[in-house]
Amino acid sequence: MSLKVPPSGEFTALAGLLDRQRGHFGELGNYAGTQCANVEGLDGALSLARPSIDRLSVFLNNKMFQCQGGMGDVSGKVLDARQAYTQADNAAEARLAAVYPAALSGFEEITGGPLVGTFDDVEIDLGDPKEPADDIKMQMLLVRGALSAAENVWLWLTGESLVETLITPILGDYARLKYLQDAYGNLSKGTYTVAANLRRGTWRMAAEWNGEAATAFESYMFRWHMGTGGLGDIAKVASNLLRDGHIAISVAVILVLREINKLIDGLIKKLCVQVAEMIAGDAAIEVVGGGPEDPVADVAALGYTAYKMYKIYNIVRAVITSISVIIALIAGVKKAVKELGEALDGARELLEKIQNDPGALADEGFDHIENDGVTFEDNQGWSPMLGASRVGLLPAS
Repeated sequence: MSLKVPPSGEFTALAGLLDRQRGHFGELGNYAGTQCANVEGLDGALSLARPSIDRLSVFLNNKMFQCQGGMGDVSGKVLDARQAYTQADNAAEARLAAVYPAALSGFEEITGGPLVGTFDDVEIDLGDPKEPADDIKMQMLLVRGALSAAENVWLWLTGESLVETLITPILGDYARLKYLQDAYGNLSKGTYTVAANLRRGTWRMAAEWNGEAATAFESYMFRWHMGTGGLGDIAKVASNLLRDGHIAISVAVILVLREINKLIDGLIKKLCVQVAEMIAGDAAIEVVGGGPEDPVADVAALGYTAYKMYKIYNIVRAVITSISVIIALIAGVKKAVKELGEALDGARELLEKIQNDPGALADEGFDHIENDGVTFEDNQGWSPMLGASRVGLLPAS
């Protein structure tokens, strides 16, 4: 088979496409370091997830900027190939085969197949994450207001704060988790777009270039677009974890608020009534008996107060029992938040340590491209959890 080389203009067009992807990687890196790192409002129990979200955003921020730097090298190699082929085809073929890393085990030269490549760049769409309404926060404020009405009574009886015990630990912006879910979803879509752009450009060159250098180039670019898709998978996994975490955490918080409402309606209101009646009754006895120096009034007030205090004591005991139940439910909220953080850390740590079988990934990748097209990550059947391992294919440069 005779050597087939793309026209010089094709190399120039591909280099231009790669330069635009370099710019996209910069946008993705900035987005990962800002929108995907926006943990404002993750207070109280939610603060347990802050470190994990910070670590994940830093991981993706660094990876995107590493890709941005590496993509500059890739573009330069394409221009070197253009220059080499304009000088002498045979000499260039041998020299370029050494420039690119050796092809992956089992990698076969792409012939073009049924897909049509292009050097056209598809812009990434990184919109601002949605700011959803926080229904939980509104419910929490209402419950807090109701508890605050009884705060002085409880402080007088026990020296402790109902608000600090029951509300402060779960205060936070729970809608921020949905915001972050949207942010990581946007990052994933944008990264998939870059991966597809790289595939289309590679496929376009594949139809016009053969030989040892072409195979090495295509294998090298395969690692780039599949590895980039793996970064999109990580962001997608994070988005899914945040979605599921928000649901689990919200359910746990609603259970807490429901139990607090039961406490308010069933015992706190009754307690406040008893304290108010005791105070009002003592005052009435003092007036009828002739004032605080009247011994008859003192005896009557003592008996009345003792009776009321006995009733109040029983209510306080019941309230303390209910509080212990609520504190256990609050522990459930913290557990759900902690599990979200552990899941995010687990996904990141797995990818940092992963050891891939590049040959197997190559075979699987070819199947997806040939059967599902260059944007196969967008298909409903694609598993980002499995696909995230492709990050291990990214070249060092």
